[in-house]
Amino acid sequence: MNESGQGRHLAYGAAMGVQVHLSKTVRLTPELQFVRDQDPARHATMSRAALSFDVQPAKMLQLDVQATAGLNRDTPDVEVGFGVTRKF
Repeated sequence: MNESGQGRHLAYGAAMGVQVHLSKTVRLTPELQFVRDQDPARHATMSRAALSFDVQPAKMLQLDVQATAGLNRDTPDVEVGFGVTRKF
């Protein structure tokens, strides 16, 4: 949906990441993402770099933390996320 609330426009992007297993239960994942938004009101290209750290202390439990940094002025400066996954 356009910023005006009417109509549609093209947005596209690409992401890449590499997962590094530091041990059987610990993973580190650096990522890059690029998104182009063709909104008629304001075109923007957003670019981000992220680093995720995952720990699996038990077979059915995983803990995650991710820090994301914007690489240009069209992207939020810093974002931090936390997660807990419980398999059942």
